[in-house]
Amino acid sequence: MKLLFAMIGTALILAAMLLGSNLWTFFNMPSILIVTGGLVCFSLAHHDYSSIKEAIGNALGDQPSPNAQKDISVLATLRKTTYGSGVAGTLIGLIQMLQNLDDPSNIGPAMAVALLTALYSVLIVEFIIDPMTNRILSRASIHGQSTPIIPPAQSGHAVGMVVSAVLCLFVLLMVF
Repeated sequence: MKLLFAMIGTALILAAMLLGSNLWTFFNMPSILIVTGGLVCFSLAHHDYSSIKEAIGNALGDQPSPNAQKDISVLATLRKTTYGSGVAGTLIGLIQMLQNLDDPSNIGPAMAVALLTALYSVLIVEFIIDPMTNRILSRASIHGQSTPIIPPAQSGHAVGMVVSAVLCLFVLLMVF
C-alpha cells in the first residue's frame, strides 16, 4: 500500500511537470552533477561508505536500528550535503546568469541551473532522506530505545533557495 501511494505521488508530480512542457525540460546535466556529486562526495568525506550503506539499509528495513543515533547522524549529513549542494548550484547558476546579462541566450541555461539544483535538492531531501530519518525515529520510539535520539534540525534551505531565485529573476526582469 505504501508503494502504491509513493507511485501515485510520483505520477502526480510528473503529470504536473508535463502540463507546462516536456519532461526533458527538467533534466539538466550540470544541475544533476552539482547535486548528486555534492551529495555523494561530501557525504563520503564525513562518513565511510559502510556507515552510509548501513544507515540507508536500516532506514529501509523493517526492524528498529541497533544504532539509531548513528544512523540519524549519517542521514543528517546526507541531508545537509544535499541542501548545501543545491544552494551552491543555485548560487552558481545565478552568478552565471548575472554575468551574462548582455547575452540573453545564456541567461536561460544559467537560470535553469539555478532553479533545477534547488528543485533536485528539495526533492531528494524531502521525499527520500527525511522519510528515511523519520522511519528510524518512529521505530526507535515505538521500541522504546533508552538512548535519547536527537533528530536533525530542520532548516530553511529550500525556502532560501527559492527566495534567492525569485529575487534574481525579479532583478533580471527589472534590467530588461
